[in-house]
Amino acid sequence: GSRFLLYDTGNSPEREAESLRRLQTFVARGTIRGIIACPVGSNINEAAYAQLAAAGCSLVFVDRYFAEIPADRVSSDNESGARKVVQ
Repeated sequence: GSRFLLYDTGNSPEREAESLRRLQTFVARGTIRGIIACPVGSNINEAAYAQLAAAGCSLVFVDRYFAEIPADRVSSDNESGARKVVQ
């Protein structure tokens, strides 16, 4: 079976760091193989995401991402979306 975990960081870098520490434990045990994440608006926890990727964890970033970390990403085109709304 599969597990689903949800961590809500409230856009707090400190809460994100704590969540990433917990996830690193699961990845090290082999109980989590992939993470879908929407990183907070700073790069303060980039190294923790890089460690997860280096440990073989598949990452998918939503909206925000780190260019140096090998991961898939899903993002919106805010400029194009706004243009379509006002047309």
